[in-house]
Amino acid sequence: MNQRHKWADVIIAWANGEPIQVEQESGKWKDYGVSPISPMFSPALNYRIKPRTIKIGDMEVPEPLREFPVFGEKYYLPYITGDVLFCDIVWQNMPVQNNAYKRGLIHLTPEAAISHAKALIAVSGGKV
Repeated sequence: MNQRHKWADVIIAWANGEPIQVEQESGKWKDYGVSPISPMFSPALNYRIKPRTIKIGDMEVPEPLREFPVFGEKYYLPYITGDVLFCDIVWQNMPVQNNAYKRGLIHLTPEAAISHAKALIAVSGGKV
């Protein structure tokens, strides 16, 4: 049985010119420099395709989903009127959920939805 390489998606992304990142000991992610030489993918390190962002006002926030969530998958929306700044919902492909998707509001992590909410509040002149 052929087993897919641990970093296959990252290697393909790098080969296609997409930015990739390596995890530091601090747990933060650092851009892996663009080089004509193939990166050395150490099994002791973690790599990822650099998350895409969008700009809202002066803030960069994680890009919302560009593909529909899987039926039954939990997702997160920015919630600008609450204290928590996000709400979690299970995808059921309902019309209101499709509207949230079309409007670029769906994220797969609460942290991404919170960043999005903070940016919307800031661009509106509000304070968190």
